[in-house]
Amino acid sequence: MKFFIIVSFLLQLTTSLWANERFDQYVSMKKEAYALYENDKTEDALTVVKDFISDHPKSIRAQNVLAVLYYWSGDFSKSKEVLHKILNKEKFQQAVALLQNIEKKEAKFPKKVQKTAKKKVVKKSAQTPSSSNLVYLANKVKKDPNDVLSRKILALHYEKIGNIKQASYFANAVLEIDPDDNDMVALLKSENVSPYTSKKTAERALKKLEELYAGKSYNRFMNLYSSLENNNVVMPTQLHVNALGCAIELEQYKKAKSILHIYRMPKNSYITEIEELLDEKLMLSRFAKDCSGGSCSISR
Repeated sequence: MKFFIIVSFLLQLTTSLWANERFDQYVSMKKEAYALYENDKTEDALTVVKDFISDHPKSIRAQNVLAVLYYWSGDFSKSKEVLHKILNKEKFQQAVALLQNIEKKEAKFPKKVQKTAKKKVVKKSAQTPSSSNLVYLANKVKKDPNDVLSRKILALHYEKIGNIKQASYFANAVLEIDPDDNDMVALLKSENVSPYTSKKTAERALKKLEELYAGKSYNRFMNLYSSLENNNVVMPTQLHVNALGCAIELEQYKKAKSILHIYRMPKNSYITEIEELLDEKLMLSRFAKDCSGGSCSISR
């Protein structure tokens, strides 16, 4: 009897250890996928999750991560497809909540406008919203001060028909809500309009920089920081210090050096250490470049 108890205990222990190991693998996969998505590598993030699901087809959590990534990227159809597969197996609460959220958004957004949104925002196709949809969108943005998607559709529509004044108005309205929206920054730049002339937009952009830095979204931070720099937006010294740290994290040593020189950081032990590190990194990169042909030698 004791023998069977011991065997049963060992089997339970082995199963528990295996389950913990698999959960650790899931957590690691999720972190990697979210990091890739944060750095604008959506396809790579999706591949990481799909590969994990291929190895662990019964992992409901991993399938839910896939649904979340589709949702974030604006592909509600694929997100719902994955969520329904999950819910056919079990009532996973996170999947239930996400599906309810998508259905609420779709209920507020007629199907014709949803199709227009996908084509205009994601693919920027030649199709334009109908006059009835334009009226709907115009009313919608009046009622909802934070509706980015409707404003983007209108900005892209007016850009297409050559109404630059209206396109700029709606593009700036998007940036007042989300100042690092690359589509709208690109639209305004293509028409030689500064994206950050509005005081409200500039203030929101500076606040967004702080949020991105706190969240360690270094790529997005540097993209927005460079955009603000190019448009001569005045930034507090701390944001330049943060940009310095981000540039080093991303191994953008020339950019870091340029930030040091242009903004004349106040001298302290941290800045001194940074300067020494950059000198060392730039020297090593030049040495590697000089030696790339195999003709370099070190004298002893």
